[in-house]
Amino acid sequence: MTKSYRPRLRSSHNVIEQRYRNKINDKFNALSNSVPTLRVATKRKTKNPDHMDNDEFDEHYYSSSDESPDLEGLEPARKLNKGVILSKSVEYIRFLELKNDRMREKNHELLEKARLLGIPLDKL
Repeated sequence: MTKSYRPRLRSSHNVIEQRYRNKINDKFNALSNSVPTLRVATKRKTKNPDHMDNDEFDEHYYSSSDESPDLEGLEPARKLNKGVILSKSVEYIRFLELKNDRMREKNHELLEKARLLGIPLDKL
């Protein structure tokens, strides 16, 4: 290889790597906008970027009930970094799986009650 050829290879490799990192970062952003506990932190960071630099969580950040999301008992993220995004996403998936299992059980119970009451299930 000649010396003039190497910089071009390195440059194209850098472009490919940057594109790869951008795609991964875009997916992390999409994930943080999809998980409610992360969405709170994302909005907080957008409104006050300096606020997210420390570990403190301002419980009174949302002043009105219109702005406060229902997190169903889940703790909002205190920081936003890739590790937190992944762990909060896993936490939310597990929460949804548990919630789904409970809904299935409740549905089964209701169907059983309907059957015992003589309600035709084909109309439900």
